[in-house]
Amino acid sequence: SAAALVNAVRGLVAGGAVIQPEVLGGLLGRAGAPPDIGDKRYRELVDSLTERDREILAGVAAGRTNGEIAGSLHLAVGTVRNRLVEIYRNLGVSGRAGAVYVATRVGLIR
Repeated sequence: SAAALVNAVRGLVAGGAVIQPEVLGGLLGRAGAPPDIGDKRYRELVDSLTERDREILAGVAAGRTNGEIAGSLHLAVGTVRNRLVEIYRNLGVSGRAGAVYVATRVGLIR
């Protein structure tokens, strides 16, 4: 979609990388993904997050930087960074890649 293309270009300009979600799922399955606990349990973990945390997670899953997420949600970058630490802890992952894996498994991104 046009929005996905714009986000991809923004991510590249910010120094990030663009990986198709289908490819990412395969890569995460081999490196850094949390143990496979099943889609139902992943859904429960995501549902236990606050609405704001799910919005932040969706931004991460869309490949946005902390600054982009903060701007779109009218938050400070530090707030996004702090919330991400809690999101990772609640999901049982160690970083962005694991969080994206979980978000992909529950359909938060496509």
